[in-house]
Amino acid sequence: QWRHYGRAYLFFAALATPLVISVHSVVSWDFAMANLPGWHTTIFAPYFVAGAIHSGLAMVLTLMIPMRSIFRMDRIVRIEHFEALGQTMIVTGIIVGYAYFLEPFIAWYSGDLYERQFAVWRAIGWVAWMYWLLWAFNVVAPLLLLIRGLRRSLTGLFVVGLLVNIGMWFERLVIIAG
Repeated sequence: QWRHYGRAYLFFAALATPLVISVHSVVSWDFAMANLPGWHTTIFAPYFVAGAIHSGLAMVLTLMIPMRSIFRMDRIVRIEHFEALGQTMIVTGIIVGYAYFLEPFIAWYSGDLYERQFAVWRAIGWVAWMYWLLWAFNVVAPLLLLIRGLRRSLTGLFVVGLLVNIGMWFERLVIIAG
């Protein structure tokens, strides 16, 4: 039975991985093909995939930490598992931060007046408060997990997971508002 489970698990993981990547890439290309300024960039596909992984890891932390206590799974889901999640969130946070940095850089480098105006508007316009909060929640908050003590603290991980979830919703709002 375990052998069948193991094979089925690998099969579905191998099937789901390209599916997730292709779905997020196609959605991102829908945005990139639009006529609106701020969306004309090829970075969107890896940016959306990294954002989905980042958001998913945060949701796993947000749900798994309380479930571990409720169902008394301390011996099954150990602190080392959460520490590995925290380390992965550091990496995905850096990737998402790199994509955030590239957006205004590409707008500047492209020389397109409308792209530049949109980048400036996003940084100082009426959505600026959401734009800067998404930077703080999606990039800076996961970097706090570089501190090993915080990475091994369930409360710290839970707070960072919540902040990233909120930050990802701000990102969606900024994309839609733009």
